[in-house]
Amino acid sequence: MARAAGNTVTYWRCDVNAWIASSNDTSDVIRIQVIWKHVSGWVASSNIRFAAWADGAGGSGDRTLGYGEISGGEQVLLTWDTRVNRSESARTINCHASITLPYGMPGTSTAHVGVSIPGIKYLKPNPPKNVGFKRENDNRIVVKWSGNWDNAARKPWKQVISNYRKASNGAGLPGWSGVSQRAQNWDATSSAFGCGANSQIQLAVWARNQAGDSSHVDSGVIYTTPKAPRITATQGANNVVTIRVDAAGTYGYDAQIQRATSTAGPWSDVRSVAVRGGAASVTDTPGAGTFYYRARSTRPVYGNDTGKGVLYSGYALSGQVTTIQAPKAPTVRVDPDGTIPTGDTASVAWTRNHPDGTAQSAAQVKIVDPSGAETVKDVTGTTAMLDVACDVSGIWTVSVRTKGLAAEWGAWSTPITMLVATAPDITITSPTDTINGVPIRVAWSIADVTGVAAQTLYVLSEGRVVYGEVLPVDVREHVISPARFVPTDGSDLQIGVAARGGSGLEAHHAVSVHVTYTPPEPPEMTVAPDYETYSNIITVDYVMPDELPDTQTQETQSTIQTQADAAADGQADEPAKQYRIVRTYWLGDVNKSVSVMDVMDVTPIDPGPPGEIVVDPIEPHAMVERVDDDGSVHLIADHVMPGDAVTDHLPPLNRTSTYRATVIAATGATSTQSVTLDMPANTNAMNFGAYADETLRLGWDSSTGIDVSHSTESFDFADGEPVESMYASGTRAVKFTVSDRRPWDQALFLRMLRLAGEAFAWYRDASGYSARVQVAAGVDYDTTANRVIKWDATMTQIPWVDPQV
Repeated sequence: MARAAGNTVTYWRCDVNAWIASSNDTSDVIRIQVIWKHVSGWVASSNIRFAAWADGAGGSGDRTLGYGEISGGEQVLLTWDTRVNRSESARTINCHASITLPYGMPGTSTAHVGVSIPGIKYLKPNPPKNVGFKRENDNRIVVKWSGNWDNAARKPWKQVISNYRKASNGAGLPGWSGVSQRAQNWDATSSAFGCGANSQIQLAVWARNQAGDSSHVDSGVIYTTPKAPRITATQGANNVVTIRVDAAGTYGYDAQIQRATSTAGPWSDVRSVAVRGGAASVTDTPGAGTFYYRARSTRPVYGNDTGKGVLYSGYALSGQVTTIQAPKAPTVRVDPDGTIPTGDTASVAWTRNHPDGTAQSAAQVKIVDPSGAETVKDVTGTTAMLDVACDVSGIWTVSVRTKGLAAEWGAWSTPITMLVATAPDITITSPTDTINGVPIRVAWSIADVTGVAAQTLYVLSEGRVVYGEVLPVDVREHVISPARFVPTDGSDLQIGVAARGGSGLEAHHAVSVHVTYTPPEPPEMTVAPDYETYSNIITVDYVMPDELPDTQTQETQSTIQTQADAAADGQADEPAKQYRIVRTYWLGDVNKSVSVMDVMDVTPIDPGPPGEIVVDPIEPHAMVERVDDDGSVHLIADHVMPGDAVTDHLPPLNRTSTYRATVIAATGATSTQSVTLDMPANTNAMNFGAYADETLRLGWDSSTGIDVSHSTESFDFADGEPVESMYASGTRAVKFTVSDRRPWDQALFLRMLRLAGEAFAWYRDASGYSARVQVAAGVDYDTTANRVIKWDATMTQIPWVDPQV
């Protein structure tokens, strides 16, 4: 029972009592009492109204209270019952009571109290019906059902719960977990779950309401596509092959095994064998030969029921299996490869070719010498090499056969031919130790019973090929044309011949020679000073050295077309030209292939390969140089002919110089004559022109200033280091200023005016200092009676350049 007091009106109030009087499974009867409560004093009134209500329904009444009835205490004015239907869950019903007095102490007092009623007493729901489980693919497993609720029997559905458990890669199913449960509305009819290949999954579905869960409807285990197994095939005794399939981690049910003689097929079935404990094994007797096996795992989709669909993995391939059979011919090789020198040993090696993979148990080597005599050498065990002594020149053959586990020998290999011969014997008869001139004549002899297949004449200097010529095979003497090669006087050379015999064997022979030329006659030289221009005139006279002899007609054995050949072809009017051409020569053991820069005579119809460079042979001539007292050398003239005079326009003033004339012969041999003299001077001079052949000699009334400046850089050092803070940058500037005053001379003035337009000159100071300079000059004259010419020049020193010769 629940009781509550209402609000007080003067001396009275309304109280309420409420409780469940009776109940059944779906409803409750609530009884409510309206109670008059007298607090103090007295109350008298007529037409008192009172009422009770709850859950939308109510009862009421009227009453008149007399004096005696209101003297104190309480009275139950109304007892009223109401039936309330239960809902799905427990709830509280608010129960109300009210009393109203219209007279005396008028007012209204209301009280209310809550009464809890339980929910409907539901029963656990029925499980889903018409439940079906289906694998649509490896990533979608579906469960479907029909509704099976019964509201009249208090078995409604509030939700449908589905769940799964799965495992992959051979693992067992775990226990059911609430984490993976999926709750759907009561009217849902399907649910889908992902899985993945090589897995197993189990589903369950049930209904849920306020009373709890229905019984579960579970699927059997559902499988997805298995992973390919591993397979090994092993050859055993009596040509029996054992095939083992490792299906661990695949959920394999059966293993299907096939056989083929090639990985490309065709494949034939061996058998299907049950997988137990993740493995299966079967034997096969395929006969002799080479075989491959492959296997795949099968897996019923629903448990072990093969009638509801079977899944197949990909195939796994075994290695090659070869049952015992006779060997095939081995692969044979001979070292050295090529002609073998007589008396040497040939190494015969072979690689077994056993299709069944067995090791070599024995071998035989058949040797046939040049006389036709046949010898068979036995080799035991796995040794696969035999040395053969080749002591007789001629044709030899060798062949090999092997034996494995099979009883019979394998096939003989194709015979390998060996040529045994003697290398060419070369002797150079000329030159022997010294070369005194050109052309160089080389003679030699070659002994080889198989003949000469190729030969090359070559010259080495300091280990580098400086000349090479491929010659016809019957040539035994050759003249090296000076147009092709002129050795340096005093050099040491190696002259050699490399030859390849008809047998293919190669040999070479070389001699060391020293080059000693006879120098030409020394020249005569006179030097005549010209003090007006401060220049020296040098006259050179000498006996012209001999020209190099013409040896073109001595090269008729060469493969190069000569001018005489061109004349025979009707091209005599086309002069022979010289080109530098890169050619490659065979040099025997010295160098198998060497590229050489050659100069050869060819006609315009045979210009040689692209990139030729025209060159001229050395012509006998003389040259004149000046050697100053500081050691510097200046070329005055080149290619001076006998009796020629040349001029040196720039000898340093008031210093000693030495003139050196050198005669150069066609061989490169030289002889020298020297003359030493001074060039005294009292004034300065400037020379203009590309050849420095125009001299402006400054007058007596002139002055010269030399200004040298340096560029520097300043540095600040941390911590106040006590070191220099300013350094020269290595750049300096040297400037000369020259001022000259000369009496009026119209020709001199016009000449000075013209030279003032030159930007560069050579300046020679009377102090002996000479410089190449950039010139800024001015020239004018006054109009007085004296009419003095004024020449003023400022010159900045630039790098020295000798005048053209």
